[in-house]
Amino acid sequence: MKSDNFSFSLFLEKSLSFIKSLFQSFSYLFFPPSCIICGEVSEYSLCSGCKSKIDFIENFPHCRKCSLVLPENMECPDCANFVFNFSKLFSLFSYSGYGEVILQKIKFEGKLFVLEAFSYDIQNAISGVDFDIVVPVPSYISKFVKRGYNPSFSIAYLVSRISSKPVVFALEKIKNTPSQLDIPKEERISNPRGAFVCVKDVKGKIVLLVDDVATTCSTLSECSKVLREKGAKDVIAFALARTPLSR
Repeated sequence: MKSDNFSFSLFLEKSLSFIKSLFQSFSYLFFPPSCIICGEVSEYSLCSGCKSKIDFIENFPHCRKCSLVLPENMECPDCANFVFNFSKLFSLFSYSGYGEVILQKIKFEGKLFVLEAFSYDIQNAISGVDFDIVVPVPSYISKFVKRGYNPSFSIAYLVSRISSKPVVFALEKIKNTPSQLDIPKEERISNPRGAFVCVKDVKGKIVLLVDDVATTCSTLSECSKVLREKGAKDVIAFALARTPLSR
């Protein structure tokens, strides 16, 4: 029964994502894409001027383990206080300023087409990273039905296209937890515990685990734990955005 529910959920997610992508492609025939921030006509809905104002993590001192932007020579408080179950987290930009605006539009307004503007950046971020499969962090099915999309799935498909590695829907979310962005920091550590199960064979695989934003990294760590318990050789994480220290 559980397998049937997961198969239906996966079919529904793929179907809704395809319909949304088809509608967006059709709309481009009549309405040229414009920057989702300033409105200037732009191929990938993000003009170069607005993109240049995003705080890309590679331009700042940051933790080499979890990508947290830090003052120069400061020890990472997250890595000092928590043991993460992924070996490393790669992330593109800080969830602040223009980066926060972009992520909010992707996550809550369904502006998934803007992800194409980050293709080159993603390629650079994962260049040289060895992995076998791409596994997106799933959403709870009722949340997906309400929203109609999962940003992590779209990011995973983009990573798959760039890397030529397959997307494997190895995880299922079985608890309807609140968004990490909506709860106090002290609750974010325990929030994802027991919320995910592994439903695919990942034994011996190096997994690239994909999410849209990493806050305390507890969701990525919990998913990594579940994958490792099912025999994954290693889990490397990738998130489009990383919540800064000040948040």
